Amino acid sequence: MGMRPESMERWGIVGIFKEAATLLRKHYRLFMPFFLAFHLPASFLAVFQNVFLVASGPPFHHTNFVNGAYSTAHKRAEVDTDNQPSFVLSYTFLLLIFIFSTFAVAAFAYIVEYVYSKVDTASDDDSITKKVLKLLPHAFLRMFVTQIWITLVLVLLVIACAIFAAILSAILSALVGGTSGPTPAFYVFFFLPMVIGTVAVMVMFALAQFVAVLEKEKYGRLALKQSTMYARGRAGTIFGIVLFGEIIGFSIVFPAQAVANAGLSLWIKIIVASILSILFSVVSAYVGLVGIVMYFVCKSNSEAVLPEFQRGSNIPAVENPYKPVVYGTSQPETVGVP
Repeated sequence: MGMRPESMERWGIVGIFKEAATLLRKHYRLFMPFFLAFHLPASFLAVFQNVFLVASGPPFHHTNFVNGAYSTAHKRAEVDTDNQPSFVLSYTFLLLIFIFSTFAVAAFAYIVEYVYSKVDTASDDDSITKKVLKLLPHAFLRMFVTQIWITLVLVLLVIACAIFAAILSAILSALVGGTSGPTPAFYVFFFLPMVIGTVAVMVMFALAQFVAVLEKEKYGRLALKQSTMYARGRAGTIFGIVLFGEIIGFSIVFPAQAVANAGLSLWIKIIVASILSILFSVVSAYVGLVGIVMYFVCKSNSEAVLPEFQRGSNIPAVENPYKPVVYGTSQPETVGVP
């Protein structure tokens, strides 16, 4: 993009993707322990869940940005009264996928923060790994609380859209007449605001989980509020990256379902599913890293705005503390080492 390192807050989608690729290439040794311990198992569980436990049925989409490794596993499990254990097993897989992927996201976020705060990262790999492992349990709890708040917002959105649709469809039926029960107008009035609201929630809260990890005093409702603040002025960039992540997440569903329905032998299915798991783990790890870089970019944008755009504040614009590695190797001395 040809801009100085201190202009990180001005990056668009291209700059964020380039930075994530550079981080992964230069510091893969720091990411590798957590990739093998958390992200790779989550990817295997997600693919195997789709291949062996969800043979058919409509996908059930989970609208949360922190889904790099486990978003594809959220397909509605078939409820078979003659095969209840498979139903339980499917949701056990979902729980394990959530746990492993949450740990992976938190670990990757701490690693990126560490890279941005140190000049030499190669000489302290074991030390940073141990420090991150100690931080993960508390980070997981903060992310879990934040996820509950996001889910609550989505539930309230569904209720509000249902009430809105019911009122408008009732008024329309009273004016033009119609049959009792849900009408096509009801579904139009429900799904249109639901789609718009869901997209808005995805954009506003896309950074909430990263806030919960790296800003430990801000989780739950405060993380949602902080994420919304960081997202101001960067909605287009966030939407583009979120959309890309969703496409990558769903892209594994179709080959997994093709394997599940191809009539292959058990061992062939296991081999193909393993290959898909490895490919998906690499791609989704990169997508997750893109989201983390997006957090730092949006935070820099929020902290480095011009004074005339700081509404109701006499605090001068702060200097951007982040020195991205994609445009140079110089790093600040401290940025909250975990």
